Amino acid sequence: MRWTVTIEGTDEFGAAHRSEIALEEDLSSLTAGAVGFSIEDGKTISLTCSRLS
Repeated sequence: MRWTVTIEGTDEFGAAHRSEIALEEDLSSLTAGAVGFSIEDGKTISLTCSRLS
């Protein structure tokens, strides 16, 4: 499964900014009620967000 996280925002001058992060997940490891991101996925997302600011 491919997850795409899109972060959009507008800066103080009105310019729009957009960034996308693509993450691949193995469906065989998913169990009922366990759909989501791993800690490593969260680190990737947080790192990308910090680079945008």
